[in-house]
Amino acid sequence: MRLSRPSKSPAHTDTVTGGAPVRTWVIRACAVQGVQQIYISGLWYWGSQLSSYDSNGIPVAQASNTVISAVCFPVAVLLIALSVITFFGLPEYYRQTPGSIPSFFKSIFRRKLILVSLPAPLS
Repeated sequence: MRLSRPSKSPAHTDTVTGGAPVRTWVIRACAVQGVQQIYISGLWYWGSQLSSYDSNGIPVAQASNTVISAVCFPVAVLLIALSVITFFGLPEYYRQTPGSIPSFFKSIFRRKLILVSLPAPLS
């Protein structure tokens, strides 16, 4: 007698989008978002330290243009290198142009919330 494994229910199967499971895309997106949050938090902390003063009105931290350049330029070079590696390391599949969405702009302008929110970035 042979025992068969129970089949996965449809709720547990990974939906495949673009050749990779959705779970993989979600993990990648979370990793990118996490790195972004850490980087931005570091910049905010550094900025708050440079702009804060103690009780006597003396700046808590000081940085010259040389220090700021010594910190920012290597980070910029690292991020540019990562973007170039990512761009050239991706397979041709990711260079496809997306398909058109019929009536996309018509449907956007029919939604009242979008029309109300549209002027906000312009002000």
